[in-house]
Amino acid sequence: MAITSRLLDRAAAVSAALTTPFLPDDYLGLVNPLWSARELRGRVEQVRREAGGATSLTIRPGRGWTSHTAGQYVGIGVEVAGVRHWRSYSLTGPPRADGLITITVKAAGLVSQHLSYRTPVTSYLQLRQADGAFTLPATISRRLLWITAGSGVTPVMGMLRSLDELGELPDAVHHHSALNRDDVIFGDELRAMAARHPRLRLIEQHTDRDGLLAMTDVVLHRDLAGPQVVAAIDRLTSARTLPGYADLLAAAETLTRARPPRNESVVIVHNAIGPAQLAADAALYGVL
Repeated sequence: MAITSRLLDRAAAVSAALTTPFLPDDYLGLVNPLWSARELRGRVEQVRREAGGATSLTIRPGRGWTSHTAGQYVGIGVEVAGVRHWRSYSLTGPPRADGLITITVKAAGLVSQHLSYRTPVTSYLQLRQADGAFTLPATISRRLLWITAGSGVTPVMGMLRSLDELGELPDAVHHHSALNRDDVIFGDELRAMAARHPRLRLIEQHTDRDGLLAMTDVVLHRDLAGPQVVAAIDRLTSARTLPGYADLLAAAETLTRARPPRNESVVIVHNAIGPAQLAADAALYGVL
């Protein structure tokens, strides 16, 4: 890939003067959209249906993609009815040797529905570089607690897959809320991962049976999580499906602030990226 990129750069430099008023990159983009250095694009390589009405798209980024860290999001541009729309979606896996990336979307809005139902394999999408600070701590010294609801599980899935590749997960608790067992996005994979790794405890809260995820459910983990607490809550989904959502956020903050100052607890709350939230991917609630 690196050799091909260098050859394309040299060819572009040599032919620039011969292609006025168009640049060589314009012609490269016509031959193969992934070769363009002016406009980052990706080609859909696989479309896979997930539980909970979600869809995973595996994408091959074009020339210029600079990789990502598990937990980050990528900007996706699509044209719907002649209008270009941009949304951001969490990357649901670690960087791969073959360069492919994966996003998982739930068909809840205009762009998500387009990606889910009208974006077949070989389609081209516009991309923006990965961004976002919602990633694992550089050093994982003690237990982790993930609190997820709905499609808020997507960035955490990227982190879990990244840790799974290393062969051993740290002591961790993952408490996930969904309507029922069949509605848990990545449910089969999460359960298999918990079975493989005895130090990972998966708690599923099915709201049709157990009720809504609430403050008391979060505070129960005070003695389990240790000092590093990560809450990944899909703001858009939660606002619709979790009437106690505000209490849940307050509970995550309470869980941190209830600890003695020497424990230096950190709570990170993930904001699902939506139409009006392109710039906000994570909020640091406090370091005691």
